[in-house]
Amino acid sequence: GSRRSEITAYGGGGGASRHGGAMAVWERDAKGPARSAAGASTLDDFEMSDEYARLRQASEARVGTVLSDKYRLESLLGFGGTAAVYVASNVVVGRACAIKVLHGEHRRQPELVERFRREAFAANRVRVDGQPHPNVVDIIDAGESDGHLYLVQELLKGETLGEYLQAQPESKLAADVVVALMRPVLHAIATGHAAGVVHRDLKPDNV
Repeated sequence: GSRRSEITAYGGGGGASRHGGAMAVWERDAKGPARSAAGASTLDDFEMSDEYARLRQASEARVGTVLSDKYRLESLLGFGGTAAVYVASNVVVGRACAIKVLHGEHRRQPELVERFRREAFAANRVRVDGQPHPNVVDIIDAGESDGHLYLVQELLKGETLGEYLQAQPESKLAADVVVALMRPVLHAIATGHAAGVVHRDLKPDNV
């Protein structure tokens, strides 16, 4: 059957998860490289740190809570040094979604807070004829609940390109498969560039 490529905005902030990535996956006029987890020289260092254990425990403990009397966090989907991503449900309309929650301690870092908020605006600038780009995850809502900033995103079903590659012999793909997979990704990237939006962490785990 056909396979659809779509760029996710699930990045957890440089942590170890199948949706890991820089916090500002899409950023308006982004400058400078994407940062890894604060205080860790490498992702391996971060995963072994006390900070990682503390943040993950706090993120897991948040499962089951309801944000803004509207979004229930059902399970932890991705995790990183800046944010955690959850499978969630809108309890008002019964719609499944993905929610990215900024770790609480980052509320005291204005630059990170501003970048987190800007991510929603930047992603929604990548549009075709006024509609969300079909190959970019839609950011549906944003808000704050009990001091926690969050973004509500379309929940994708399926596997990442990284997972798909790992399942292939020697992690290799035929040229025609690569073209079919990457053509929509490149169209999304080009549409973003035309709108002045830069993707800061394009990699197989974010497709």
